[in-house]
Amino acid sequence: MKEQLYERIEAYIAGALSEEERARLEQEIAADPALAEEVALHRSLDQLMADKGKMNFRRQLDEVGQAYAQPPASGLRWFWPVVLLAGALAALWWFILRPQPEPTPAPIPEAPTVQDTIADVPPPQDTAPLAPPPKPEKPAPRDLFAPVPALEKAIQKEPDAYFTIETALLDALPGADARSRQIRFSGRLLTAMDLPKLELQLLDNTRPDGKLVVRIPVTATLVEEDENIRAFAAKKLYLLDAAQNLLLPNGLYYAQLVVVADNKVLWTGKVGGGR
Repeated sequence: MKEQLYERIEAYIAGALSEEERARLEQEIAADPALAEEVALHRSLDQLMADKGKMNFRRQLDEVGQAYAQPPASGLRWFWPVVLLAGALAALWWFILRPQPEPTPAPIPEAPTVQDTIADVPPPQDTAPLAPPPKPEKPAPRDLFAPVPALEKAIQKEPDAYFTIETALLDALPGADARSRQIRFSGRLLTAMDLPKLELQLLDNTRPDGKLVVRIPVTATLVEEDENIRAFAAKKLYLLDAAQNLLLPNGLYYAQLVVVADNKVLWTGKVGGGR
């Protein structure tokens, strides 16, 4: 009876019973707690024998059972199922209580290296548009007819005691062509000394003391007088003359009668000139 019961339980667990036999056994399991406990034990043994090692152990048990399938005496027929059950329980006890190998700890992953990206960040740049450089101020246009104080003062200078200019005339006349001007000077000079070489220096107003533009030679002519009214002083009268055509920009010009030897100024005048 026990062997048939065990075979029915094994077939039930393996799903080999027909629907009718399965329903009948489930009713018996529900009505008999001992049978339900036996089915649970067989189910646990079956689950433990599922892997290869357990199947080998089960195969060995089957071989032992087959070897003793025909017992020598009919009175000991119940002995072998008990032996098989005891062996199964011992195997179950060994699998449950055997020392389990300690699990190998999983390697701890290394923390990712955080690169210092602060040094790679370029410094903030000033993106504000640069202000254009200030434009240089244009110099005020020069006054072409501005007087030169130093030369204006020379015009008011007292006459020289040794070389006296009685009269003087300075003018800028139309030149030989439409593009030029003729600077012309004429005068009268009294002196008791030998007459030195003279020249007329023309200066513009671009410098505080005037800038020399040109030197014009002066011609001196001795005058013979019928009445020697200056005989007591022994002075002689000379007529002076100087003229030259020049291309002159518009502006104010000064002329000075100068002794060539020592650059002594005997007379200063001014005239407006230009094309």
